[in-house]
This record gives sequence, structure tokens and C-alpha cells, in this order.
Amino acid sequence: MMAKDEVELFFHVRAATELGEENSRLRAATTHTTATLASCELTLYYNLCNVILPQQLPQPFDERHHHIDITFYISPEAVSLILSSNSPLSNITMDVLREKLWPSAAAKPLPFASSSPAEWVDFSQQSLAIAIASILFNPVFWNIAARSEYHYKVITKLAFGNPYYGCYLLAITIFSIGIFRDALYENALRDQPSLDILTTTGAKTLAAILFAAGNILVISSMWALGLTGTYLGDYFGILMDHKVESFPFNVTSAPMYYGSTLSFLGTAIWFGKPAGVLLTVEVLVVYLAALRFEDPFTSEIYARRRRQRAVEAKKAR
Repeated sequence: MMAKDEVELFFHVRAATELGEENSRLRAATTHTTATLASCELTLYYNLCNVILPQQLPQPFDERHHHIDITFYISPEAVSLILSSNSPLSNITMDVLREKLWPSAAAKPLPFASSSPAEWVDFSQQSLAIAIASILFNPVFWNIAARSEYHYKVITKLAFGNPYYGCYLLAITIFSIGIFRDALYENALRDQPSLDILTTTGAKTLAAILFAAGNILVISSMWALGLTGTYLGDYFGILMDHKVESFPFNVTSAPMYYGSTLSFLGTAIWFGKPAGVLLTVEVLVVYLAALRFEDPFTSEIYARRRRQRAVEAKKAR
């Protein structure tokens, strides 16, 4: 069990063709470093294909299909000693330590011409899985919450029977989980490889344009709809008198969703991350799926009001 002040570092060391020599070098490096860093605990695990191996690894070893996984638990005080050490272990871990502790010194972008698309996204990163889940969760949450409110007045009851307070409560919740999702998205991008064609000046310019356009769509739609119109007020019975047809709704029928998608894409390109582009595709797919549920339901809410008004008008005659 690691102490709270320890740093967990994971990395892979490609085995040389002469495995016996490589294994001896690693053992020697471990012995040397443990002696040098006598005050810290250093645990070394040899792992081949998820199986703990004895000290003497089997031969022959095919480096095309296997690698040695090494996990180090190193106290922060030991980091500077490792970086300044001339041991073989220092040579192995230098880049990994710097990438983990100082993100600004991360690995160089992958070359588009000579790299494989399989290298562009690191699916082993837990942060990527968390970002995928959060992107999926948000629209599912607010659709379930809104329909629960429409049918059972769940949120209004929590807001002491006031539909406006209920709508404000839902607005705060949706806004908060949106900020949290964006933070998880950015955190996931930091753990992903970059691609050189996405780090050019032209790519940066495109990213800025996409991000600005996306935010213009989002902010202007919020301005046009107001707070209750933006945050599902119609599910609370807070209906608008007229359909909004001014900008940005004269450009697209769902400016909030498409604007958010553009912002995600702009962020992905700005950081040069193909994984961000992939997550943006998920954002778009999730939003399009949400629209298939939301648009017909919202249309029915307003159609029901028109029918009620027609009935009331007949009674008034």
C-alpha cells in the first residue's frame, strides 16, 4: 500500500533480443538504485503477459509480442535523486518521470506520416474511460430528470412546490455536471498522445475559430431562450409564448448542442489530441440521440397547450 506522499509511476521497458543480458542489467540497476536511495522503498515487479515471473526470465524471448512491465512506487524525495543518478535505471526512467511529474515536458507529438492510427489513442488510460462515461451520462441524466419532473413533479416537490425554483435547481445541477464533464475531458486529453498535424499554426487557428463559433452559438442561444427556456423549463410547465426564430435558431435548430460539439472539437485540436476528436464524435452522437427524444416530447408539450387553449376558447364562446 502506497503512502499518500508517494508517486505511482508506470512504464514499459522493451526487452532486448539478448534477454539474459537485459534482465541482468535491470537487476543491477535495481540493486544500485536501492542502495543509492536507501531511505525510500522501491518495489520492482517483473511482469510478462500479466504473469509474475521469477528473477530469471525464460528464453528465447520474442520482443515483437511481449514487453516487461515494471511498476515503481517512489517517494517524491527520491525523484530528484533518480533524475540526477547515472545508473541504468535513471536512463530508463528519465522520460517517463518527466512526463508524469511535469506535463509540459511530455513526449513529442506522433508523426502523422509514419505512425499508425492505433497509436493515436491510448485506450488503456482510465481517464479516457471516465471521460467517455461522463459525456454519455449528462444528457441521459437531464432527460430522465426532466421527464420525471413532467410526469411526477419530482423536482418541484423538492423545491417546495415552486416550479421556478425547481427549474433553477435543475439548471444549477446541469451546469455543474457540465463543468465537471469538461474538466474530465481536459484531464483525459492530457493523458493522450498528440499528433503533429494537429499542432501546427494552421491547426491552432482552426481550433480557435471552432471554439469561438461554438461558444457564440451556446451563449447566444442561452440569451435568446433565457434561463428557464435553456434549462428545460417547459417540462416544469414554464412555456414560452412564441417560438424563438432569431439568431442562432435561424442557423440551426439545436445551437446549444452543435455549439458544444464545436467547442469540444476546438479544444481537441488546440491540444493536438486525436483522442479528443474521437470524444467529440461521441458528444455529437449522444446529442443527436438526445434530440430524437427531446424534440418530439417538447413538441407534444406545446401541442397539448394549443389544444387546451382551443378547448378553452370554444367554452368561452
